[in-house]
Amino acid sequence: MSKSIPYESETALSALGQRITEARKRRGWRQADVAAKVGLSRTTVQKVEAGDPGTGIGAYMQLLALYGATSSMNQVCLVDDDLGYLDHSTTKQRVRPPKSLDNDF
Repeated sequence: MSKSIPYESETALSALGQRITEARKRRGWRQADVAAKVGLSRTTVQKVEAGDPGTGIGAYMQLLALYGATSSMNQVCLVDDDLGYLDHSTTKQRVRPPKSLDNDF
């Protein structure tokens, strides 16, 4: 992979690319067929299937839509699953310091 991303993200993209590849093969389509259906180049389809992190999320979403898998994206980054949010949920929002009045007339 060309871009430096966390290992967990790299692994997740690779697994997603494999699942996208399997979805294409289950349908008996070639990469060129898929590219023509969604308006991407065959090279971009190859990059998505390889899990390339430099490929735009729009390309991933186009292929997921083609395979009918976009509904699962509604489960991404839900507040109940966001452990970072839960750790900070009791902290206050940013509070601005009170402005002092300038009495120098």
